[in-house]
This record gives sequence, structure tokens and C-alpha cells, in this order.
Amino acid sequence: MSWSERTYPRIEDHLGPRDRRFFGTGYKRVRHQLADAIVDADARRITAGASLDYPEDWSSKSASVSLRPHVSTIDAVVLSVALAETYLSYAFGFDAASRRSLWLRRMVIKAGTTAQENLRNVGVHADLVGTAERSGFAVSTFDGAVGNLRTRCEVAHPVVRDHLLSAAVALPEDLLGDAERRYFGTGYQRRVHELSNVRVAPRDSVATADADVLDPDPCVQGLAGQYQPAFSIIDGIIVLAQLSQSFLYQLDDIDRANSHTLWMRRLEATSHIPPSPLTDRVPARTSMTRSAILNFDGSAWRTSEWDSHLHGIRFSYRLGHRLPISSLVAAA
Repeated sequence: MSWSERTYPRIEDHLGPRDRRFFGTGYKRVRHQLADAIVDADARRITAGASLDYPEDWSSKSASVSLRPHVSTIDAVVLSVALAETYLSYAFGFDAASRRSLWLRRMVIKAGTTAQENLRNVGVHADLVGTAERSGFAVSTFDGAVGNLRTRCEVAHPVVRDHLLSAAVALPEDLLGDAERRYFGTGYQRRVHELSNVRVAPRDSVATADADVLDPDPCVQGLAGQYQPAFSIIDGIIVLAQLSQSFLYQLDDIDRANSHTLWMRRLEATSHIPPSPLTDRVPARTSMTRSAILNFDGSAWRTSEWDSHLHGIRFSYRLGHRLPISSLVAAA
């Protein structure tokens, strides 16, 4: 273990080139497809089949470390939002124009006991568990799953009195429109996240950086379209994953080339206000609130819990990181 504080001009100075890392550019090359979507009126449920296409170089470390892709936290957000937006479009009659005012209020993701590595025919569903009125708007809550990941997705939208569903209906795949014009389609993949002035302080249990989120061509269609360019839960995941990774590598004296995949065990992100515009750089800070080393399946794992507030969104998350033998020997 290393308690020494380190600073880096850029996150790449610690983690390496962004084009070799998933949270650098790897997530930009993932393709999602939903098919056979069915809304069941009686069950208040939407089901579909999902396929994910990961490039071979989704994350590159070293020739000795082979990494299999798995359903990521970003994938779970994108697919959960697609299900919720599709359900609300059909059930409450939101057309393309009105869907632009919807926004993601809360997202909870819980990983399964193993990573979801089967990326073909991934079963996905979302159940509408309730719609509650707030001051001037309503929030619909969906509980669901993306493979073996459990999800809760809360979407804020205009108050609607009538529930239009009357039967189980198969929905067209293009109901939400062109994915390239929607932020939660593929628009989030066009953004660039630059982390500078990185400070990693294990003794203080904190990592900080200045985050510049650049969106050269904002997508103004689909859920949250009217707020773009705005900071999102996906932006937060990308920023926090890299900061946490840098912190843990420093804490456990790990070289990324010999590291294992960082596993997001649980994520909860909540915003009580509509998305805030991206006007200035975002001061990013995340704090590790708890940590332990556990033996699991013959390996040592560092588990950790974190809290962060980024641009109006509160994040709490848990990570699991299998430690390489070299790190354990150094700590002995």
C-alpha cells in the first residue's frame, strides 16, 4: 500500500492513453440494439432483447492480461433509459417533441454475483412500479434488469392523467427515432472528457480533478433533449470511474498493465433538479468512505464505497477490484 499523495497534470499521465481504456474511448465504440420490445398493459411491464457489440480493443492493458467484455454500468443506464422512455412514449402518449422535456432523476444499478459476459440476447425488462406527482411534474419509477444487473430508473415528466395502455403491444424498433440524434442513443459517445489537475490523496481518502466535458454537436432529441448540452449521470460515471481507478492504483501500488478490471458493484445517482447546462469546467471530487480487503473465490479483492457530488448530481457507489499478486507481495 502507498499513502503518499500524487498529482498529475492529466489523468492520462497516470492511467495511460485514453484510446486504450474503456472509460477513455472504449465506451464510445460499443453498439446497443433493442429488439422485440413488448409493452404489457396488465403487468405494466416492457420487455425486450438486447444485443451489445464490443470492439476487440475495448480495453487494452498488456499482452499477458486478457479482458473479456461485460455489460457495463454505462450499458445498463443506456438500456434502462431506452426501456423507460419507450414505455412512457406508448403508455402516456409522449411524442418526439414532448419527450425532450423528460429527464433522468435517479438511477440505481446493482451488479450480479458475476459479470454479465454474454452480450447476445441479453434479457431486459422494466416494470412501472408507480407514478407520483411532485410540484409541477411527475416521476415514474421503473424496476428492471439488464441481464443479471438489477436496475431502478426514475424519470421526471409532465403530469399525465390518462393511462393509454389497453393491451400487450409489440412496439416498432424505431419508436424513439434516430439514435444518433438522441443523447441517450449514441449522443453521449460523441462527448470528450478531459481530466486535468488530478490529485490523488489516499491518506485523505479523496481524489480530485478539473473535468472539462466537451460536446461539439449536442443531441437535442429524445429524453433530456431540451436541456442539452447538460451534465448527465453518464458523464459522472465516466469521470468518477477514472478518478477512483487512479486512487486505487495509487493506494495499492498497482501498475495498470498488470491490473484487473475495476468492477462497479452498485451505483446510485440522484438529481432533484433538471440537468444543469455545461458552461464551465466541473470541479470533480470523490471520497472513499469505506474499504476492506476480502478473500473471494481464491483471490484477494479490495472492496470500497464512495460518495461524490458532481454538477447537481449525488453519486454513491461501491467498487470491487481483484488485486494482482504483485500488489499483495508488496503489501506483505
